[in-house]
Amino acid sequence: MICVRAFAPGDEDAFRYLFRAYLTHYGMDEDPGGMDRMIEHLTAGRHMSCHLAWVGDTPAGFTTWNLAFPARSGLSLVMKELFVTPDARGTGLGRALLAALAREASDLGCVRLDWGTDGDNPVAQAFYASLGLKPTGKISYRVDDSELVDFANRMGGNKPD
Repeated sequence: MICVRAFAPGDEDAFRYLFRAYLTHYGMDEDPGGMDRMIEHLTAGRHMSCHLAWVGDTPAGFTTWNLAFPARSGLSLVMKELFVTPDARGTGLGRALLAALAREASDLGCVRLDWGTDGDNPVAQAFYASLGLKPTGKISYRVDDSELVDFANRMGGNKPD
């Protein structure tokens, strides 16, 4: 049985388990400090939100998201990440997570649900295509953490004291 719901106090260990699986899946090193900061933001209700999915009692997927504006004349729910553990793929969990976010967006009065995927992620692109979705044609830009200060300096502006 699949269950999807918003992150709640007490879900910290389930999120840690899923985030470790996410890092392993994408071949990234674990950053315990970063994970703890994310959990702090989730439990404080700041900057981002998360939905967790279970198959039975086993955590099997998550989405992270936030609200952004303007989106036409209102808000957009922007999904940052959708991850389903490899053993839970093909069970409908990804669809259930997207359905939960669409309902959340509707409940919050959002005018749309937005997300993207990396250009080198054909598995995600095939999944979204199987849902009848087409890319919007937008191009994304990114400044990684190692470049943030240099980028800010190159852009000028006031530096905090």
